[in-house]
Amino acid sequence: MKNEMTNKQLALERLHRNGVLSPFPSVEKCVGNLAGIQAQVQQFSELAVLNRCSGYLSMKTLSSAYASHDFISLWGQRNTLHMYAAQDWGMICDIYHNRTYFQRYLPSCREFLENLSEQIRAMASKEKLVERGRIHECIQASSPPELKKIDWLTYMMLNHLCANGLLFGIPAKPSIKNFVFFDALLQTAWRENPERFAASLDDMLLRYFQYYGPATLQDFCHWSGLTTSIARQSLARVESRLNAATLEKRFYYTYGKKEVKNTRALSLLGKFDPLLVAYHDKNWIATPEQQRKIWRKAGHVEAVVFEGSTLIATWRHSLKGKALTICIEALTGISDAVKDRIQAKCKKLAQFWKKDLVAVVYME
Repeated sequence: MKNEMTNKQLALERLHRNGVLSPFPSVEKCVGNLAGIQAQVQQFSELAVLNRCSGYLSMKTLSSAYASHDFISLWGQRNTLHMYAAQDWGMICDIYHNRTYFQRYLPSCREFLENLSEQIRAMASKEKLVERGRIHECIQASSPPELKKIDWLTYMMLNHLCANGLLFGIPAKPSIKNFVFFDALLQTAWRENPERFAASLDDMLLRYFQYYGPATLQDFCHWSGLTTSIARQSLARVESRLNAATLEKRFYYTYGKKEVKNTRALSLLGKFDPLLVAYHDKNWIATPEQQRKIWRKAGHVEAVVFEGSTLIATWRHSLKGKALTICIEALTGISDAVKDRIQAKCKKLAQFWKKDLVAVVYME
């Protein structure tokens, strides 16, 4: 018999499990537990970490972790750039190595991909770190004429090379400048092994239901970018280890227990926050009118403000030198007391970004 739950219970548990209302004890736990954080805008992936870690966190701490390769950049879920814990690079390659844009849409280029990979491996035998520009030159020099016409060719090829265990990016703003060969991180390079796929997929699915649950299988497919048929195979292997509840006749899964308490804690979540890209159904967080203000065209996702598990506003920022201005667009009524708490959160954000907060403006 499955437990029944309400939409309010769903939202509250998700924010606790995801680290927003129950912070993780360390940066390593945060990035690892969440199986990566979307990072096409690096500063907002770092804000996602700030919002989910207990204690003090500085950019100096993160920069040190990037330099020591504790965290790496790869294209994983949804063929989107993510920041991962270094120990997860094998799991990501096991799952996504044959699901890159090139292999999905240009299977005729297989021979070119293999030849380019060998050139990159040869480069790796001589040096451990290479600038993005040099990889671009190698790709352009090796590509047949019909491929050079493709927009975002280098981006798509870096996606392929990273997902096939050759390279990872060093997280940087505004974009990755340098890549490191995997052999420099681990003595044994990644190699395709179909027998590892099921174990890696099960690991990812369990982590998803533990730290993003309660969630449906459709939610997992939305977040992972994997097909329903593949996800169902993994669910069949691990379903006996999951807890299930129902809401509007749909099954929602969790893995492991989590203490959940009502709270009115305030959270300023950044653009593309893990909570905002993890679920197919958006009704748990916003009304249809609010959804149109958050999930915009071309995959753009706005930054939001939560009070407890209630969505109360979106926000944007502007910079002029070191001067930081935060613009708040209320989605509900915001009291003066809550505005004071938002002001305090904005000051913390400015300190993290090493900027001077000059104003918090409320849009009409």
